[in-house]
Amino acid sequence: MRFFHIIATILALFPFAAAAQNSNQPYYPVVILDRDAGILGIEDQITPDLDRSFNRALAAVPNPRVLVLNSPGGRVAPALEIAKKVRARGMNTRIRSGQECFSACALIFFSGTTRDARGQLGVHQISSPSGDLVTGQFAIADIIETLDEFGVPSEVVT
Repeated sequence: MRFFHIIATILALFPFAAAAQNSNQPYYPVVILDRDAGILGIEDQITPDLDRSFNRALAAVPNPRVLVLNSPGGRVAPALEIAKKVRARGMNTRIRSGQECFSACALIFFSGTTRDARGQLGVHQISSPSGDLVTGQFAIADIIETLDEFGVPSEVVT
């Protein structure tokens, strides 16, 4: 009985993980929208392990061409890793009407060879809950360098 109580507690704390990942979408929050056309999506927060899920989804799609984004954002480091992979593969990025791509998600959006934003795209200043300025400075340097590689106008950075 205690085992089921522990499982119920875990599911209550992390409902998105248990409910979203299933046999149809084993890489969630990375989803394969159209395997044959090479269309993938990111459907939730950018977490530290998202890059691993993205790699697995890429391996399952023979010719990834488009990444559809619908994310409130999240962690910068995995977003930058995914962005570099999107750019290296020459993928396009898209935000569909009625969907959003905020914060760290925007870093991935800007990596697209062709960018199509019909939904909401939002950027903001970097923040750190710990107030660690050194880590923040390194993150800003990585962001500026990566966005410059993607040809993003400096006005977006400032």
